[in-house]
Amino acid sequence: MDIDKLEKILSENGQPKYRLEQIKKAIYKDGVSSFLEIKNIPKDLRELLSKEIQILSFKQENILISKDNKSFKVLLRLKDDNFIETVLI
Repeated sequence: MDIDKLEKILSENGQPKYRLEQIKKAIYKDGVSSFLEIKNIPKDLRELLSKEIQILSFKQENILISKDNKSFKVLLRLKDDNFIETVLI
């Protein structure tokens, strides 16, 4: 996530300085992956942030699930259009 861009958006929209700490806590401590999940910030701000900035630096392209549902292989597209693949067993 681009913290500088987040700070700029918050400042331009007249948000109090503590909003940045609320958002960072939600993302880095509570593990949210969408601004829409952060319930302690105003709804209109959640919607604005979800349109203007991405939390994750990749997008899911494909998921393969094993027949026994015990392993998953995911293809991720990075911002620079390169791919990485990850496996959860």
